[in-house]
Amino acid sequence: MSILKSVVAITIIGFMGSSLLYGESPMEQGNGHGQKMKARNQNMKKIFQQLNLTQAQKKELRASRQDIRKKIKNQKSNKPKISDFITEKGVDRDGMLKVATKRTVTMTNLRADMIEKTLKILTPEQRKKFVSLLKAK
Repeated sequence: MSILKSVVAITIIGFMGSSLLYGESPMEQGNGHGQKMKARNQNMKKIFQQLNLTQAQKKELRASRQDIRKKIKNQKSNKPKISDFITEKGVDRDGMLKVATKRTVTMTNLRADMIEKTLKILTPEQRKKFVSLLKAK
């Protein structure tokens, strides 16, 4: 059960950082998800504007975001199909759960990595303001 709690906690943190990952990418429309992501990205953009980043910091953040995007794209392209778990005898539920859990943990780790990299790029004052602004949203 503690693994599940850890995964949930990390996932929540990951959602905070997901805006960092998708900051300037076009969002697909579907069930309002793209619109929500776009709004979240705008909020993150406003937060970063308030941090008064240097050009060097902006460049580092952009490079870091691009690196994580590549890793996420790779994860998405290696995702197994649902049909891989369906046979005439039924559904391999354990296999599906194992793959889904592994993928969730991997994606959450990537998001956490992005947040850590971002925090390392910021000055102590910027970090404090960043966390404060995130919590205020």
